[in-house]
Amino acid sequence: MIGAVILAAGASERMGRPKALLPFGSDTALSMAVDACRDGGIDRMALVLGAAAREIMPVAEEIHEDDLEVVLHHKYMDGRTSSIQAGWARLGTDCEALLVYPVDHALVTRHEVTALLDTYLQTDDPAVLVPVCEGRRGHPILLAGTALANLPHLAPDAPLRDLVHAHPILEVPTDNAWIAQDLNTPESYETALAAWRDLSAP
Repeated sequence: MIGAVILAAGASERMGRPKALLPFGSDTALSMAVDACRDGGIDRMALVLGAAAREIMPVAEEIHEDDLEVVLHHKYMDGRTSSIQAGWARLGTDCEALLVYPVDHALVTRHEVTALLDTYLQTDDPAVLVPVCEGRRGHPILLAGTALANLPHLAPDAPLRDLVHAHPILEVPTDNAWIAQDLNTPESYETALAAWRDLSAP
């Protein structure tokens, strides 16, 4: 089983509103992340909520299916890694590989998810797989093997890159530059929204 943790627990202080609820037409950043995982081949997902759980929950319920579990992570302020660990714990030990998907990477698509999964399945003993566009690494990141086994030992407030850089990294090429663009401010959201409109135009 290949699982995904969708990270939506942060306070979104610079954005000023929950990133998961940023609208893209009739969709939200959250629904787009879930669709990318579902359509990309992920078996099960854990959506980790924290600061804005009450606001996000109604949207999560609208897109809920058997493959999506909601994790209310009350210790989200301990660090992003603590949210990853909480999501993985909910998915269980039968999760052989884990996709770490920050909800603010709204323009990542099923194609990037599928490319990571296909590469993982075709590689002997992979540890970390990351998408890369024009030399820039981004998200989502796939953890497997020794990297995934060591995830519980990472401090809750330690950056995930500490775990990533401690293991062999396999880069998976993509032409989607949005893998390296997160939505932290209203300006970055407006830029992403304009790009989404261009991509969605008939």
